[in-house]
Amino acid sequence: MKTNWYEHRLTKPGYGQFPYIIFKVGYALFMQIPIHFLKPGQEIDLQKHPGTQVRDVPLQQLNGSREALIFLQYERILEVAEYVIQKATIQSKKELKACLVLGKNQALYYKDGTFTRNTAIPGGGTLLDQMNQVIAMNSVHYLVEVY
Repeated sequence: MKTNWYEHRLTKPGYGQFPYIIFKVGYALFMQIPIHFLKPGQEIDLQKHPGTQVRDVPLQQLNGSREALIFLQYERILEVAEYVIQKATIQSKKELKACLVLGKNQALYYKDGTFTRNTAIPGGGTLLDQMNQVIAMNSVHYLVEVY
């Protein structure tokens, strides 16, 4: 994918791979929370695994394709995403607009405790990491090289 003059994208370790959670935090302002997969007994390294994690994933699943891994760990991804969304909602003391993004055209929008499937994923605007640093502007919210 070609980067246009009005786009800005940074490669930040841990960000941009499916799956991830997107919060809408303002007008055309989004925050990405990456979801990482960890093998059994693997320690969390927040430098390599910012965001949240699905832990104790069998090694044979980790060695397969990312798309297959998301399919096999679907229920656990939903659990982790719902926990993160609910925790963020409690901390912000307001209902947050959130979306779990599983692929280029696979989104689950979260509202009132329910995920609703959609093929349109969030994009554009200004994308922030968890430390409020800009990681993309007017661009897709994922690494173009991912499946």
